[in-house]
Amino acid sequence: MSGFSKEKYLDIGYEVVSLSDNEEFLALADQASLYVDDLSSQRVKTQTLWKSKNNTIKQAVNAHRHLESYKSLLESDAIRDIILAVFEETPCYITGSKLSLKHVGETQIWYAHQDRAYLQNTELKCATFGVLLEDCGEANGAIHVIPESHKAGLVKHDIVFEPSEKEPQIKIPGVDSSRAVALEGKKGDVLVFDGGTIHFSGENSAGGKRPIFIFQVQEVEGIPLEIDGSLAVVFNYQYEESLDLRSVRRKKRLRNLLVYPVLKKALYFCKAVGLLKLIRLTK
Repeated sequence: MSGFSKEKYLDIGYEVVSLSDNEEFLALADQASLYVDDLSSQRVKTQTLWKSKNNTIKQAVNAHRHLESYKSLLESDAIRDIILAVFEETPCYITGSKLSLKHVGETQIWYAHQDRAYLQNTELKCATFGVLLEDCGEANGAIHVIPESHKAGLVKHDIVFEPSEKEPQIKIPGVDSSRAVALEGKKGDVLVFDGGTIHFSGENSAGGKRPIFIFQVQEVEGIPLEIDGSLAVVFNYQYEESLDLRSVRRKKRLRNLLVYPVLKKALYFCKAVGLLKLIRLTK
């Protein structure tokens, strides 16, 4: 592993690890990039695709569960070394992954936010990693971070609806982006930033689809499982042989069935209320 400085990471809240000269890891990235243009095919149809209103694919959720090449990236020695450099001896696990795309001519922006805001327990240690599957620069929609923003802790987020998107986003209001830094790199390089680092990304004006394989790692609390109750990729942790996984999965699925649809309806209710307020203000 080259280019990772734990001291720098703790100080500014992010790092770009150069792995583009690691032939073994680059071969894995090459294999994963082959599926970028094939996400809607029958053989990968089982994964969840997050699409814009015009049906352009913005994300493929948990690609590592459906495509062996993405799973191989997560289980590679190179990724393991970076994760352990960040978390050291702390038990941690990969909570999920997404293949994030940006198409030329599409409004596919991510508003400024902190990934820590998505956690139920926002005090847990967490970090976000991204494997570049093609060269990435500011012109093709690179992720931007605000240095040292993780030191302020969790800040207020609003729920917003981008007109071209089907799903809501979270957004930090009034962010000063003048200090933002674009995380640029070559294919095979790995981005890593603290869960409290404020980040965002703009549009792709350079071409290609800017594929980044993104995954979150967090400190273990309870039994580390993915959102559907599947065993996660873990580090510094070993599952108990007596674990009744079926029982845990039933509870988790029941919670998902009950909680998430209600939450989504609540978000759309908030949107409706906001529109009514706007109408009243314009009269």
